[in-house]
Amino acid sequence: MAAPINSRGWWNCYFESQWEDNHGREQTRHFISLLVNYLPSKEHQWISRERRSVLDWGCALGDGVDVLRSAFPCCEISGLDFSQVAVEKARAAYPQYQFLLTDDGVIPSNYDVIVTSNCLEHYPQPFELAARHVEHSRYLYLVMVPFEEPEPVHESHVQRFTINSFPDEIGAFKKLSLTVFRPLPQYWNAPQALVCYGSPEYHAETAAWRDGLDCGTEASSCPGSAQAVRLRIAGHRRNGHQTQQIASSHW
Repeated sequence: MAAPINSRGWWNCYFESQWEDNHGREQTRHFISLLVNYLPSKEHQWISRERRSVLDWGCALGDGVDVLRSAFPCCEISGLDFSQVAVEKARAAYPQYQFLLTDDGVIPSNYDVIVTSNCLEHYPQPFELAARHVEHSRYLYLVMVPFEEPEPVHESHVQRFTINSFPDEIGAFKKLSLTVFRPLPQYWNAPQALVCYGSPEYHAETAAWRDGLDCGTEASSCPGSAQAVRLRIAGHRRNGHQTQQIASSHW
């Protein structure tokens, strides 16, 4: 009898026999490269400036961890997955990194940044899961998911994300930005969204940067009150990919 879709048994079987045949390694590298490329400059600079601890939650075979390490060479990058097959393959391919195998993806310690790429769509209550994630993130929570996925959605996707899907707050974390872009079609022939959330500690630490970096708002509106929420929608192209940025600032 086949294991239910999205169960640990189903993912173990998929990682064992189908992931690499379906170019999952290449897709992961492409997705995480896009995440780094479209990360807002403020968050990119903050991660880069010191030795941060970064967790790739739902790391599959570890290829995204390797991309993150190349992008942020001063940081400590780890991966976590609930699939034993995935973690064993990740450890074999990248013995220089730490890969964690935990029941149901439970995060055992705290990190400065938690990244999760193309995982939340597999969960019926994705933001309940995200709320558990941010309990273990000190500063940033970075989420990348399919955006407005054409229907019928992939058989393993139980959540379809639209512009209204992403809450302004997850626990104490506030939404910083939402960027929509298109990957190369051979890896995913539909848009993806990168959503950034920041903790109160992140806001406090970066408050002095507001005048020096693009906050995603007009310069005159950056020094707003703690209740201010401002949006900018700008269509532009970056490295050949169509992107739309919808950035929110909460100061």
